[in-house]
Amino acid sequence: MNTIALSGRAGADAELRNTPNGTVVAHFRLAVDRRNSDEPMWVNCVAFGALAEKVVGPYVTKGKQLEIVGRLEPDNFDGDTTKYRSFNVVINELELGPGPRSEDPQPEPSETPAGS
Repeated sequence: MNTIALSGRAGADAELRNTPNGTVVAHFRLAVDRRNSDEPMWVNCVAFGALAEKVVGPYVTKGKQLEIVGRLEPDNFDGDTTKYRSFNVVINELELGPGPRSEDPQPEPSETPAGS
């Protein structure tokens, strides 16, 4: 069974592209917190078809909290002198959470009665 579930924040807005046969593909990187580390683990994520076009494209924006379920797929490519292999998470399910974390939360506006 090839199933992976991750929770994290989008590192940037999702990028949409079309394959030569017209299928919509969305790519983004997910920052997943790691135990005992201040640095996140960056995971490449990809979605296809209606999920990519109607959900990932318009709603996956930088800092957005996401819960994803998918499968790992190898991605092989050649460099100048070396062959590389990485992995993508192909998304089957996506749950959107709150937007970006605010480093400096804004205070609630205070109401001052007229004439004070």
